[in-house]
Amino acid sequence: MLFQYVAKNITGELIKGQLDAEDSKRALHLLREKNLFVLQLKRAQLQTTIKLFQRKVGVKDLALFCSQTSTMLKAGVSITRSLQTVADQTENKLLKDAVTDVIRELENGNTLTDSVKKREDVFPQIFVSLVEAGEAGGVLDTVLERLSLYFESEREIKEKVKSAMTYPMFIGGFALVALVFMLAFIVPNFVSMFDQMGAGDELPLITKILISSSEFLQRNIISLILLICATIFGMRLLLQKPNIRIWWDYRKTRMPVFGKLIKKIAVSRFCRTMSLMTASSVGIVTSLQLVSKAVDNNSFGEEILDVLVGIQEGGTLVQEFKKSRYLDNLTLQMLSVGEETGNLETMLEKIGVYHEQDVKYSTERLASLIEPLMIVVVAIFIGLILAAVLLPMFDMMQHI
Repeated sequence: MLFQYVAKNITGELIKGQLDAEDSKRALHLLREKNLFVLQLKRAQLQTTIKLFQRKVGVKDLALFCSQTSTMLKAGVSITRSLQTVADQTENKLLKDAVTDVIRELENGNTLTDSVKKREDVFPQIFVSLVEAGEAGGVLDTVLERLSLYFESEREIKEKVKSAMTYPMFIGGFALVALVFMLAFIVPNFVSMFDQMGAGDELPLITKILISSSEFLQRNIISLILLICATIFGMRLLLQKPNIRIWWDYRKTRMPVFGKLIKKIAVSRFCRTMSLMTASSVGIVTSLQLVSKAVDNNSFGEEILDVLVGIQEGGTLVQEFKKSRYLDNLTLQMLSVGEETGNLETMLEKIGVYHEQDVKYSTERLASLIEPLMIVVVAIFIGLILAAVLLPMFDMMQHI
């Protein structure tokens, strides 16, 4: 849920922005955590047509931005000049505007951290927190380089999953459209022909089922479309409720075929993000808070926050994660070794690489299984429809 806010910081400066949160209470809590005095908070209104179709700032844009800025900083170019050069080169208008705002804030004497915080509608929280750590430690160029690799890895996984699912979804969508078209427009023509030939009750069972399906679709097509739209709209509303979203995100990991892949993606994000945070010297509390959002799974995110509470009460990272339904034994064992040897950063990086490769392999394997399966399913449907249409015709020809 997106909220628009107007607030003042500790210096009395007026700040406007947008924030993504489960509800207004959560949004208010997040703003107060940033030491902001909230003057106005409301649900974001529908965007104008131009903004609606405006390209968002994706991980690809962020990866390129971080890479270019890091390279220029390593070459000794000032942060303001580096950002200005990147802003001039970027094609994403939203990112260009955000970077321009950051430059303006820097020229007014603000720190980079405070500047990017004012554009959290563009820069994710993980970016803001790591910039803060890098700026404080004087290693901003290194942190931006790590962020570039992080966003690039995220982009690769998304592209891999997207490319693997595109073909099956195209085949499935095409088959559904073809089926509806045949039931609504083709089958009625054959029904008229069967009636003229006096087939009547002598039609095979499969043909009767096909005709009944066609008649049902013709009578209720508007109602079915409205029902589908209402169901989608209702589910979107329900999934905005935190408890339902947590339940749904967990149930997705239990789905046949896709469940394991969804779980692996969440674990991969956890390992890569934790590795990035640890390498950048971000505290465990901030790290786990950010990781709980970065995994993009509310169920796993809730478990990570429970781990944080356990650590604050005296538990260790591995002890608390043993209660998780997401981390497997191998991951827990490697985390345990890293924690015991004091080399958690390196171990998290190795686990992250392992899970990233596992996700890529699982995606390729899933795609190789789904593609022929979809073709077989479509062929079966076409075969059944042809059989339902041709069998009565063969029977009539035999009786001539």
